[in-house]
Amino acid sequence: MVALRPTGSLRLASERLREIPLSGRTPLADALREARLLLRQEHFKRANARPIVVALTDGVPNVPLRPGGDAVADALAAAAELRRARIPLVVVDASRPGRAG
Repeated sequence: MVALRPTGSLRLASERLREIPLSGRTPLADALREARLLLRQEHFKRANARPIVVALTDGVPNVPLRPGGDAVADALAAAAELRRARIPLVVVDASRPGRAG
């Protein structure tokens, strides 16, 4: 899920961060893939923009891209694609205190 399209507004980013639902079902690979595709589109609109992906996650990918797939392998592959595209990724631990993530 992309919670916030590219913006320079800190106020809007702050508001969206407060609204993000944390469910424990992490479609991490899909979110990273979607973010990479979105930033590629934005690059054509704003060539001088500096892209960055901020992922709020518990760090436990548990939703594969395809039924029966490997959610961890999918997330690692999606992160590698971001790296190949030279898009920085910041991961924010959104796990609940006391729960491993």
